Amino acid sequence: MPDNASPDNATVGTAEVTAAGIARLAGVGRAAVSNWRRRHADFPKPVGGTETSPAFALHDIEQWLRDQGKLAEVPLRERVWQQLVGHPSGTAAALRQAGAVLLLVHERWSMSGPRSGSSCAPPPTTPNSPACSPRCSTPSSPHGSARSTPSAD
Repeated sequence: MPDNASPDNATVGTAEVTAAGIARLAGVGRAAVSNWRRRHADFPKPVGGTETSPAFALHDIEQWLRDQGKLAEVPLRERVWQQLVGHPSGTAAALRQAGAVLLLVHERWSMSGPRSGSSCAPPPTTPNSPACSPRCSTPSSPHGSARSTPSAD
């Protein structure tokens, strides 16, 4: 998926972002966000949070930043982060779910490999990356040998 991929609007519409998150999106400090709130009547209104730390609808903030020429696209890593911190069950639950999905994808990939004629390939690994540990190396890995299975003793 490209770095600026857009998820469906249903998930974006529920995510919230604080002033610190807005600052990260726009590449500015939190003081700039406070200034925008005071100086721009069309700045989105808070949808939650507290008076000292209001939360804004991520979709509305992204649109406002684009309209102001302060944001071309939201990087995928920032979009993922906002979805994790805005998860209804909390960040820890979102990370557990995301981790479980990634492990499942990794295991399925390791067992079956790419389909014939597929241009899909696993991400590159380096000797220091977590994906290149002795536990999960494969015969085709340049950094390890075949996966070992635990002994039954």
